Amino acid sequence: MTWARRGGRLRGWGGVTAMAVLCALASLALFCLPGRVGGGARATGAPDQVTAPRGAGNSGGASAGHTVTAAAADDEKPCAKKYENRPPAKDGATIAAIKERGELVVGVDQNSYRWAYRGTYGSEPEGFDIDLARRIAKEILGDAGKVRFKTISTAARGPALGRDEKDKGKPAAERDAGASVDMVIRTMSITCGHIDNGIAFSTPYFETRQSLVVPRDSPINGFGPTLRGSRLCVAKGSTAESFLAAQSGFYALKPVKKVPSQLDCLVELQLGVVDGVVTDSALAASQLAQDPGVKIAGANEGDAAHLPQPEFYGIAMRDSAPDLVGRVDQILAGYRKDTSRKGWRQSYKHWLRHDLGNASASPPGADARIVW
Repeated sequence: MTWARRGGRLRGWGGVTAMAVLCALASLALFCLPGRVGGGARATGAPDQVTAPRGAGNSGGASAGHTVTAAAADDEKPCAKKYENRPPAKDGATIAAIKERGELVVGVDQNSYRWAYRGTYGSEPEGFDIDLARRIAKEILGDAGKVRFKTISTAARGPALGRDEKDKGKPAAERDAGASVDMVIRTMSITCGHIDNGIAFSTPYFETRQSLVVPRDSPINGFGPTLRGSRLCVAKGSTAESFLAAQSGFYALKPVKKVPSQLDCLVELQLGVVDGVVTDSALAASQLAQDPGVKIAGANEGDAAHLPQPEFYGIAMRDSAPDLVGRVDQILAGYRKDTSRKGWRQSYKHWLRHDLGNASASPPGADARIVW
């Protein structure tokens, strides 16, 4: 096996092999020792005002002024009311347990370039999501270094919080006992499915939408007629999987390839096993940064009902930890406003602007309208 690196990026088939090994290890390798965390009561509080969001472009970034119509009225979606019922920012049982432990335990990725990844073997994780985790540790514990990272796959995000789908309906206390992290910061979209499964989200920290990554010489030009009959790849448990489950019949797709990590999909694409990868536009941009032989097929056309809609990343926590949810919302409010090198915009400039440009260079507001 060989490593081919230039400017922090994996290059060539040696790099592909190395990436494949990283992907295979992603579900096994941990940045930390196994642990158990839990605690808290259900969320209460007043809802935030709801407004229209900034839009997200079809080819990787956000485009200001884009208007979105929700698929259903909020009163038809109990999860919307549950999400908008924001808890107050005050210490409680969960934060007390974190302070007593002396560290924040966060579930993250290790394969998402510029979001959460390891630059070299044995290095500390780095990226946009990692900066956010360290900011939360700093605010709660007074030290950005008091955070323990646990690597998890896309499908393991819920179980890491004690919210495995198969345990849905069990008492919260019983589910909490199976949690191994305090929160998940892993490009996780705010969805009804997650909320209905007992996951509570912070206000959004990034706006995105599903995108299609294909080889540069591919005849596929976006979500439309050229996609028909293709075989696509998604990460298990991702919103891309849900999107294709709803649209695969419309596009007459071949069986979708499902893998643990979106980076595994890039390897499948490089090997010619699949015709394209569906992933969040922000993660699609990181794939382009790793492989100049792929592109985002952004010529989307046709019925809007069959095209991706805006999504928002949120910090995922248990719904039985309202004190932590409220405190994280408060921290995010300060992080968005912070114009120093420790704030949201500087982190974006350092990690993401090279790939996503200036269109996404402002954080979504706490009152951004989620399309349910």
